[in-house]
Amino acid sequence: MLEQKDYRFSHRKKGEDYDDALRRDHWSAYMAARERAILAKVVPNLFHGRIPRYLDFACETGRITEFMETISEASYGVDVSASMVDIARRKCSRTTFILKDITRERLELEKV
Repeated sequence: MLEQKDYRFSHRKKGEDYDDALRRDHWSAYMAARERAILAKVVPNLFHGRIPRYLDFACETGRITEFMETISEASYGVDVSASMVDIARRKCSRTTFILKDITRERLELEKV
């Protein structure tokens, strides 16, 4: 019963299908496009150059990380789902991915 109520289990095995599901759903596809456009406009204005260290908590398949690693000196992604992290690793060659539940385990990482 815990698996049905706990968010940690909701995406554990959805890695392979997750991006396709987002693309097929018109609202999700629209929101992903808007999200990327906003990131491209806002983030460079906040940092005036490259971001020293970036962490994507609950990175899923790397949708945001894929963009952020291009403007970061060091990029990290964390997720509880091995299938999601596997997909993210294929997309984001410059990012270090960590499979961990950081709501329950300490993340040993320098300040980001």
